[in-house]
Amino acid sequence: MFIGDAATMDSTTVQTIRGILMSELGIPSSRVEVANFVTRRFVVGGDTMCWKSSHYAHEGSPVTIVTGNRAAVSFSARGLGLADGTYVPDRATIGWRAHCSCGWEASELVERVSDPQLLRGPNQVLDQYGGPALPEIEDKCHAQWLGHLRQVSTEISVAR
Repeated sequence: MFIGDAATMDSTTVQTIRGILMSELGIPSSRVEVANFVTRRFVVGGDTMCWKSSHYAHEGSPVTIVTGNRAAVSFSARGLGLADGTYVPDRATIGWRAHCSCGWEASELVERVSDPQLLRGPNQVLDQYGGPALPEIEDKCHAQWLGHLRQVSTEISVAR
């Protein structure tokens, strides 16, 4: 039996659900799976938000994407650090994309719009400065990453 996304539940609640399914309904533990995708958000180095799955050992985060579709790997007073050791200014940010430790990355970019006068689409966010993801952007990237975890969970459940 598969219980869906329990992202809003703490580990005690998840264990309570498992206990009820096993003891009160008589379902063997081998047939009970509670997908507690994400229970914790962490701030890394004061800048970067990351999410950790509690069950499948995935770690996700919003990654700042700059001109040329390059990913920023660090943030500092010098600007956004790139993998080749160079830096670009925060305003070079074109958007953000969710990434996962397993190698997955969201196909859709959360696009940065710097002009407050422009109408924005559902995957566009006003950010006049660029740089690390703002809370609204983190939420959009988090939703992308949760979609990835749901897909991974479905694949695991089908394989069993």
